[in-house]
Amino acid sequence: MAAPLLFRPNASTPEKIYTLATVGWLLLLIAGHVYYSRVGFSLTANAIYMFLPLSLLLAFLHWWPVYQDRHPSNPILRYSRRKRISRYVVFYLLSLGFVWMTYQGIVAPWATSSYGTPMAGEFVVIDRSGGHPKRGCNYDVWLRDRSNGSIVKVCVGEQRWQTLAVGQILIGTGKQSPLGRTIEQLSPRER
Repeated sequence: MAAPLLFRPNASTPEKIYTLATVGWLLLLIAGHVYYSRVGFSLTANAIYMFLPLSLLLAFLHWWPVYQDRHPSNPILRYSRRKRISRYVVFYLLSLGFVWMTYQGIVAPWATSSYGTPMAGEFVVIDRSGGHPKRGCNYDVWLRDRSNGSIVKVCVGEQRWQTLAVGQILIGTGKQSPLGRTIEQLSPRER
């Protein structure tokens, strides 16, 4: 019964594989976001520049089958040239978003927390947000690193969140790698 919802009539085997792989990828992104939203992770500038060319290529590889689709039921083929180009650009940007979210939200945090070296630093609370029961993290704080000015969002529990104030200085510990760093634990700075 679910097959007609996922596949168009007379879909080929490669189309079905592509569709199932994309749906699986989306589910992986959701699961990764839920898991890693609890860990404060920030990318380094070098990691962004290093991955950008690869992300453009990977997005192209995901986008290419959509561009090559000449199935008679594909509505894009009936659009004007301008509309077709705009649809293909949107699909490419969606593919790029998938690739980038996979890198920033799953691959880099996993690699950093698994293979990174321990780190510690002082962070200033610059904002607090909470009470959003439909989001992945109900209570989070935005922190600015006192050494380099970078900003990271960290999920904390409600009791911890209530004790934190804007301007408060915290000691954050976690892991760092060439890709970025995680903040896995926060504690108040001793005076």
